[in-house]
Amino acid sequence: MPYVRPAGHEGPHEDAIWQTWVELPAELVYAVAVTCVAAKIRRAFADTEADR
Repeated sequence: MPYVRPAGHEGPHEDAIWQTWVELPAELVYAVAVTCVAAKIRRAFADTEADR
């Protein structure tokens, strides 16, 4: 469920279903994205089904 905090709202925010949203560090988001893409590329070029 995407969520955008209102401008000027700082810190964690609790939504209507009591789920807490926080800003993740950009470095963490980038590292996870690179890891996911690398895994997808590795699976796409795997020689055998077991490597996938």
